[in-house]
Amino acid sequence: TQYNAVMTLGLKQWITNNTRVNNCLDFIFCNSLNSIYGLQIKEPFSNSDHSMFDFGLNLCPCKKDHNDGIPNYNYKKANYDLTAADLTSLDWHLLFTGCNTAEDHYNTFLLEVNRVINLYLPKITPK
Repeated sequence: TQYNAVMTLGLKQWITNNTRVNNCLDFIFCNSLNSIYGLQIKEPFSNSDHSMFDFGLNLCPCKKDHNDGIPNYNYKKANYDLTAADLTSLDWHLLFTGCNTAEDHYNTFLLEVNRVINLYLPKITPK
Protein backbone atom coordinates (compact mmCIF):
# COMPACT_ATOMS: atom_id res chain seq x y z
CA THR A 1 0.00 0.00 0.00
CA GLN A 2 1.02 3.62 -0.31
CA TYR A 3 1.15 3.98 3.46
CA ASN A 4 3.53 1.01 3.80
CA ALA A 5 5.79 2.38 1.08
CA VAL A 6 5.93 5.81 2.73
CA MET A 7 6.81 4.34 6.12
CA THR A 8 9.30 1.79 4.75
CA LEU A 9 11.16 4.37 2.69
CA GLY A 10 11.18 6.98 5.47
CA LEU A 11 9.42 9.56 3.35
CA LYS A 12 8.14 12.90 4.59
CA GLN A 13 4.93 14.48 3.32
CA TRP A 14 5.83 18.09 2.49
CA ILE A 15 2.36 19.51 1.83
CA THR A 16 0.74 20.23 5.18
CA ASN A 17 -1.85 22.83 4.17
CA ASN A 18 -5.21 22.25 2.53
CA THR A 19 -5.13 22.03 -1.26
CA ARG A 20 -8.82 21.41 -1.93
CA VAL A 21 -11.39 23.26 0.17
CA ASN A 22 -10.67 22.06 3.76
CA ASN A 23 -8.71 18.96 2.78
CA CYS A 24 -5.12 18.13 1.96
CA LEU A 25 -5.46 15.93 -1.12
CA ASP A 26 -2.10 16.48 -2.79
CA PHE A 27 1.22 15.00 -1.79
CA ILE A 28 4.91 15.60 -2.25
CA PHE A 29 6.91 12.79 -0.66
CA CYS A 30 10.67 12.97 -0.21
CA ASN A 31 13.21 11.33 2.10
CA SER A 32 15.75 14.16 2.04
CA LEU A 33 15.47 17.47 3.91
CA ASN A 34 17.64 19.16 1.29
CA SER A 35 15.78 18.10 -1.85
CA ILE A 36 12.56 20.14 -1.58
CA TYR A 37 12.57 23.88 -0.97
CA GLY A 38 10.38 26.95 -1.37
CA LEU A 39 7.06 25.08 -1.14
CA GLN A 40 4.09 27.42 -1.60
CA ILE A 41 0.38 26.69 -1.94
CA LYS A 42 -1.01 28.84 -4.77
CA GLU A 43 -4.47 29.76 -6.01
CA PRO A 44 -6.56 27.14 -7.85
CA PHE A 45 -5.80 26.66 -11.54
CA SER A 46 -8.48 27.96 -13.92
CA ASN A 47 -11.87 26.71 -12.69
CA SER A 48 -10.44 23.83 -10.63
CA ASP A 49 -11.21 23.55 -6.92
CA HIS A 50 -7.68 22.21 -6.27
CA SER A 51 -4.97 24.66 -5.27
CA MET A 52 -1.74 24.62 -7.21
CA PHE A 53 1.55 24.28 -5.40
CA ASP A 54 5.00 25.45 -6.33
CA PHE A 55 8.31 24.11 -5.06
CA GLY A 56 11.94 23.77 -5.96
CA LEU A 57 13.70 20.47 -6.38
CA ASN A 58 17.40 20.29 -5.64
CA LEU A 59 18.82 17.79 -8.11
CA CYS A 60 22.48 18.42 -7.33
CA PRO A 61 23.97 15.58 -5.32
CA CYS A 62 25.40 16.74 -2.03
CA LYS A 63 29.15 16.43 -1.70
CA LYS A 64 30.59 14.49 1.20
CA ASP A 65 32.12 17.66 2.62
CA HIS A 66 28.92 19.67 2.13
CA ASN A 67 28.05 21.54 5.32
CA ASP A 68 24.64 23.18 5.41
CA GLY A 69 24.46 22.98 9.21
CA ILE A 70 21.34 20.82 9.07
CA PRO A 71 21.61 17.78 11.36
CA ASN A 72 21.27 14.37 9.75
CA TYR A 73 20.17 11.16 11.38
CA ASN A 74 22.97 8.78 12.26
CA TYR A 75 21.30 5.49 11.35
CA LYS A 76 24.42 3.47 12.20
CA LYS A 77 24.08 4.46 15.87
CA ALA A 78 20.31 4.09 16.17
CA ASN A 79 19.01 1.80 18.87
CA TYR A 80 16.58 -0.28 16.84
CA ASP A 81 15.88 -2.74 19.66
CA LEU A 82 14.69 0.01 22.01
CA THR A 83 12.74 1.65 19.18
CA ALA A 84 10.88 -1.58 18.45
CA ALA A 85 10.32 -2.31 22.15
CA ASP A 86 8.99 1.19 22.78
CA LEU A 87 6.54 1.08 19.85
CA THR A 88 5.47 -2.47 20.71
CA SER A 89 4.74 -1.55 24.32
CA LEU A 90 2.32 1.23 23.39
CA ASP A 91 -1.40 0.72 23.88
CA TRP A 92 -2.38 1.82 20.38
CA HIS A 93 -6.10 1.34 21.03
CA LEU A 94 -5.87 3.75 23.95
CA LEU A 95 -3.80 6.24 21.95
CA PHE A 96 -6.37 6.22 19.14
CA THR A 97 -9.39 6.49 21.45
CA GLY A 98 -9.96 10.20 20.80
CA CYS A 99 -9.36 9.91 17.06
CA ASN A 100 -12.38 10.40 14.82
CA THR A 101 -10.84 10.61 11.36
CA ALA A 102 -8.06 8.95 9.42
CA GLU A 103 -6.10 12.18 9.73
CA ASP A 104 -6.48 12.11 13.54
CA HIS A 105 -5.16 8.54 13.58
CA TYR A 106 -2.29 9.42 11.24
CA ASN A 107 -1.26 12.46 13.30
CA THR A 108 -1.37 10.47 16.54
CA PHE A 109 0.71 7.74 14.92
CA LEU A 110 3.26 10.29 13.64
CA LEU A 111 3.58 11.86 17.09
CA GLU A 112 4.59 8.51 18.54
CA VAL A 113 6.92 7.62 15.68
CA ASN A 114 8.62 11.02 15.88
CA ARG A 115 8.90 10.66 19.65
CA VAL A 116 10.82 7.38 19.38
CA ILE A 117 12.92 8.72 16.51
CA ASN A 118 14.00 11.61 18.72
CA LEU A 119 14.71 9.23 21.60
CA TYR A 120 16.62 6.47 19.82
CA LEU A 121 18.01 7.90 16.58
CA PRO A 122 20.87 10.31 17.21
CA LYS A 123 21.58 13.25 14.95
CA ILE A 124 24.93 14.46 13.73
CA THR A 125 25.65 17.94 12.42
CA PRO A 126 28.05 18.07 9.47
CA LYS A 127 31.28 19.87 10.29
